[in-house]
Amino acid sequence: MLSTRVQSLITRCFSPEDAPLASELMVQYAQRCASRGWKIDNERTQIAIIKNATGSIEQLPGEIKYAEEDWRDGLMNAGFEHDTKAHLHWIPDSDEC
Repeated sequence: MLSTRVQSLITRCFSPEDAPLASELMVQYAQRCASRGWKIDNERTQIAIIKNATGSIEQLPGEIKYAEEDWRDGLMNAGFEHDTKAHLHWIPDSDEC
């Protein structure tokens, strides 16, 4: 359920040891969104979650919970709130992940 872009960002932002768990947590998030019938841009919100977690597997569950409470806040924190395509242009530097 993760796009190629999301999976690539997980691999880039999380350590090789943490990437499988990060992927699993993001798949679970996507499944919960789908089961609730939420009509949100999953890739956009998923990339915002990854950006906001800054490569920390410890921080990722909190960012996911935050997005589940109000995904718009996560988009704002990531800087994706005004441009619906901004997430497509985010290429993290090593200090962003």
